[in-house]
Amino acid sequence: MDSKVLIRLPRKQYVEELGREISLGEFEKHVITRTDQSYSDKKHTITPESLQQEPHRFIIKKDEYLLLEADFLDEYKQLKRLAQIITLKDLGRIITLLGVTKDSVVVEAGTGSGAATCYLAKVAREVHSYEVNEEHLTVARENTERLGISNVQFHKTDVYEGMKDHGADAFLLDVPDPARALPQVIKALRMGGRCVVYTPNLTQARDVANSLPDALLYEGVIELTERGWQVQGRQLRPRMQGLGHTSFLTLLRKIPGGASR
Repeated sequence: MDSKVLIRLPRKQYVEELGREISLGEFEKHVITRTDQSYSDKKHTITPESLQQEPHRFIIKKDEYLLLEADFLDEYKQLKRLAQIITLKDLGRIITLLGVTKDSVVVEAGTGSGAATCYLAKVAREVHSYEVNEEHLTVARENTERLGISNVQFHKTDVYEGMKDHGADAFLLDVPDPARALPQVIKALRMGGRCVVYTPNLTQARDVANSLPDALLYEGVIELTERGWQVQGRQLRPRMQGLGHTSFLTLLRKIPGGASR
């Protein structure tokens, strides 16, 4: 990736009356995709000569900057979005709950803007992503191309109607009526494969739990919350704004259906 990350650090000043340093201004971070032209933040204009250098620190009129090479996470946060995406706090837990590794085949239904698709593809061997909305598929393809991802196959298919047998290790189900799609989850997974159902509402999770076929084992529902903390000098307190509820994650696993008698 040729993009750069430009960070303007808060200017610090010691105040004798307070007996401590205070920060003047806010931390700013910008991902720059064109280093062959000038870039302006809220205070200064940075020249191409500076942007094209190796990672370094520099000062413009008492403001200190950092220039770094952009990594995958920097680029990921710039992806084009059409709708709400699965948050990083949920996505990280989903990947671990599904047991995704570099050898995994993963199926995802609905693609949306492709944010989860991209992260799954960076971890897994192969991703199959299902979406019926052509506009969403177009944006998702653009996002995978932007991140240089080539191990995703997109399928324009109604997941309620049909899906291929992928022998998949993991399945991420993120559709409005997930209970209707459970037969397709069974079809797509290998025996023992895992599924996480992502639902904003608890009633959706209830519907899934109450309509499980014999071939799916219910392993529970969880909800994740995230709270940032302000650590500055002697101050230690939660930030006023935290990332509370975003979704419920219902955990399923494919098992042999219909006990023998």
